[in-house]
Amino acid sequence: MVEETHNEVIALHADYAAPAGFWRRTAAFAIDGIVLGLIGMAVIAVSFEWLARIGEWARLIGFALGSLYFISMEGTSGRCQSLGKHLLKIKVTSITPDGLVPLTPIQAWLRYSIIAVPVVLGGMGFVDTPAMRQGTSLLAIANSTVVFLWEMVLVYLLVFNKPSRRSLHDMAFSTAVVRVDAHASPNAPVRRTHWIAMGVIGSLVVVGSAVLRHRFDEALSGLQEIQRAVADVPGVRQSSVSDMHRVGATSSSTTQTIITAAVTTPALQTEAEAIEIVRAAFAVAPALANQDAVTVVMVRSAELGIARWRWQTVQNWPGHEWAARIKLHPRP
Repeated sequence: MVEETHNEVIALHADYAAPAGFWRRTAAFAIDGIVLGLIGMAVIAVSFEWLARIGEWARLIGFALGSLYFISMEGTSGRCQSLGKHLLKIKVTSITPDGLVPLTPIQAWLRYSIIAVPVVLGGMGFVDTPAMRQGTSLLAIANSTVVFLWEMVLVYLLVFNKPSRRSLHDMAFSTAVVRVDAHASPNAPVRRTHWIAMGVIGSLVVVGSAVLRHRFDEALSGLQEIQRAVADVPGVRQSSVSDMHRVGATSSSTTQTIITAAVTTPALQTEAEAIEIVRAAFAVAPALANQDAVTVVMVRSAELGIARWRWQTVQNWPGHEWAARIKLHPRP
């Protein structure tokens, strides 16, 4: 009698000790990412020009594709496995008083959304407005900070929230990822030490970012002015600017400024458009004429969040030659 009871306890413990481990879940997530990436690349292949025109709004299409994938694989007809989970022999289920049951389509979609909003949509990254295009605007900075902290919480809980390995998307909708033969899952609350650790890490990130931003704002102010000027050029959707200093074998150094501009159509990936971009940059930073090289990269890209493809053209000339080209091509 004692031995039977002991065996029953061992069996019950085995049921509750069957959450999917970190590496299984990570491998399954990677497989699903590859599958979605291939689907996304197929969509880009047949509609690149249209996707390039709508810009960051294309992330909504990637979000919709991911939603359909996980709803159909994990939330319909009692299915509990995406392709990655099937290959790694794990499943996602809903935790109820009666045990583990399959997810509903709404649960599968909401659970996916908790991951997809920061990863696929980039928070508000799909909102293609001037405030979001300027990476130095307060809205863009706030969005980047929130997205980073969101992703940090997802990863932290998956790694450290033992034994259940339930992350933010699992706790939000009472779900768990377990091995295929499990009948129950640990449902203990997250320990206070984890919330404290995440709070400390998050605070350090926010404070550290603010300190670094304040420290480098003056040094980067010139680049930010160029970025804003280039973003105002007709046909340019987004822009970024960086400086490089290279030291040669003879200790001689060269300076280079790289201006990257996301444009909307192939007609804008021309020398004439590059001159307009440089004209705008020189207007706010005449010292660019003294650079050893000013490189203009004109990019058209299709960004789905689950897949990306870009075409780019490059114009590279010394600063003084750009100045001469601007004079040779005055505005009409």
